[in-house]
Amino acid sequence: MLVINIDGSCDCSSGEGSWSYILNGKSFSGREEDHTTNNRMELMAAIKALESVLDPCNILVLSDSRYVVNGIMLYVKKWSENGWINSQNKPVKNKDLWENLIEKKKKHNQVIFKWIRREENSAADYAAKKARGVK
Repeated sequence: MLVINIDGSCDCSSGEGSWSYILNGKSFSGREEDHTTNNRMELMAAIKALESVLDPCNILVLSDSRYVVNGIMLYVKKWSENGWINSQNKPVKNKDLWENLIEKKKKHNQVIFKWIRREENSAADYAAKKARGVK
């Protein structure tokens, strides 16, 4: 099973964000200068990680974002069935990215997302912040 660590980062005051993933000991990252959110960057990290794996395989994605892990493992099926309306009867935020992540996930044999503590995800966190210029 291929293991990928992901993380997102955002400066709420400027709206600048970044994402990263670590695959086979190498870090990959990107940056968004438009007004974004931490949750969008967490989702972008997952999307970019999955699309980087070209051949279908089994993947374990490790993330310190409960938003991403619970969203993809527990909630997206119901959101989709309910017309992308959440349990508070409001539109699901980041629908565009959730749909993109679902499509990327379908291209692989099995993708499991697992939550890990922030301390266990320090390399991906560092790479995401570095992409945004934070040391």
